[in-house]
Amino acid sequence: MKEHQVTSLPVSKGVTLANLLTQKINLLDILETAASQGDIVRVLMMRQSAYFLNTPDAIKHVLVDNHRNYHKGRGLQAARGLIGNGLLTSEDDLHTRQRRMIQPSFHRRRIATYADVMTAHTQAQIATWRAGDQPDLHEELMTLTMGIVAQCLFDVDVRHDAPELSAALEGVFDNLSMLDSSPLGQLLTKLPLPRTQRRRDHMSVLDAAIHEFIEQRRNNPAERDDLLSMLLLARDEEGDHMGMSDQQVRDEVMTLFLAGHETTANALSWAFYLLTQNPSVETKLVEELTRVLGDHPPTMNDLAALPYNKMVLSEAMRLYPPAYVMGRQALADDEIAGHVIPAGATVLMSQYTMHRHPRHWDDPLQFMPERFDKDSPAHSQRPRYAYFPFGGGARMCIGEPFAWMEGELLLATILQRYHFTLQAGAVIEPEPLITLRLKHGLPVTIHPR
Repeated sequence: MKEHQVTSLPVSKGVTLANLLTQKINLLDILETAASQGDIVRVLMMRQSAYFLNTPDAIKHVLVDNHRNYHKGRGLQAARGLIGNGLLTSEDDLHTRQRRMIQPSFHRRRIATYADVMTAHTQAQIATWRAGDQPDLHEELMTLTMGIVAQCLFDVDVRHDAPELSAALEGVFDNLSMLDSSPLGQLLTKLPLPRTQRRRDHMSVLDAAIHEFIEQRRNNPAERDDLLSMLLLARDEEGDHMGMSDQQVRDEVMTLFLAGHETTANALSWAFYLLTQNPSVETKLVEELTRVLGDHPPTMNDLAALPYNKMVLSEAMRLYPPAYVMGRQALADDEIAGHVIPAGATVLMSQYTMHRHPRHWDDPLQFMPERFDKDSPAHSQRPRYAYFPFGGGARMCIGEPFAWMEGELLLATILQRYHFTLQAGAVIEPEPLITLRLKHGLPVTIHPR
């Protein structure tokens, strides 16, 4: 290994104790600054070095080629406090075991059975909208996707409880920051601070809901075709033939409940925002929907005939990927592009910067869904990890097929009926928390078609 080459890497200012404590920090600014300085950059994080990787080959090396050398590491401490040790945060043998047991729930044939639920929930919610209504569309989509994931995965109708659960979720996310993943942040969570108590109160609401899901199913074990039933009945046939503990079921349910609606709602919110700014794209998409669907709502079988619908969603997730940065921790020394990554070091890979890299995307800041036309030369020549909204390798998001189907169906169903304009004075700004959210929501005016 060429250890002397590490010192030749560009160095980018990242996070200091002062801006961490005052919350005067914008992760997107840090990532974009690092991206402007090179393909591999050392970023100073609290006087320690993190290695920022901004090439498809380097990202593939970490996520695929040498993935066993990289754990999710320290960066998920805050998430573990929220969702426990589920698929998103578990490591090694536990992660392999849990993924093996959960994977059947996300096979394509099973996911296909959820399509009607997605469309029906969407139609029921948008039927309450009226011309001239001025909702926060992001909030509406969060409520919608929460109801869908609860119904599809747990066969539970949470629409009555949605306001309370939504408020708890908002409270948890509002009280999370980079500070929580630092050693200082972990210490502060053990102190009786108002911020800590607020988070515990919000978490108790979410935990009560999850435990009620599980308790109801244990008390009524009739066979159902949903994920919760599979979790409770699953046995590790390739391993110890045992099932999951109650705590493990809770962690997996919490992970899938939160991740299964937050990211999709964000992706759709950014898509609708971009459509308000690009009327010619919306016109083209609505023409496709009218030509293919007529007046009937979309089904899963229609999606293959709606390629532009998927292109629009793909391009929205290029510009504003809900999962905008990933971190890993090297278990042993490694070498990437001639540079040593020492054992214990953190590596950072950003969907946000990679998806906007001018080497791989012409006019990268422009909203152009045609980039994802499968017949275009640019699409076929683009490196695999120039676009990775769901991660990659052995830890690629298990719910990716579910998320694509849900996103496409909801986008088509809503646009069939409604057109949106931004309210006067609306400020649209990305907020990089656990996911890439809209800081001030998406205030729109509703116009029926």
